[in-house]
Amino acid sequence: MAKNLASQLEKHLPSESLGLVRTAGELASQIGVALYLVGGAVRDLLLGESNFDIDLVVEGNAPALANLLAERL
Repeated sequence: MAKNLASQLEKHLPSESLGLVRTAGELASQIGVALYLVGGAVRDLLLGESNFDIDLVVEGNAPALANLLAERL
C-alpha cells in the first residue's frame, strides 16, 4: 500500500526541516537525481508523530546535490 506523505510532512515536520526537504527535492529534480526521505522520519510520519531527525538518500550524484544544497542554504 503506497501512501503519499506530503500532507503528513507539512503537519509534523518543523518549518526549517520542511524547507530543507523541499529545497533538496527541488534541487534533486533539477539535476536529475532521485531523493528519498528514509529512516525514523518516515516511521514517525506514518505514526503521526513529530520528528526532528531528517535522513535523505540520494540515488545519483550525491556530491553534486550536496554542493548545490550547501550553496542554496
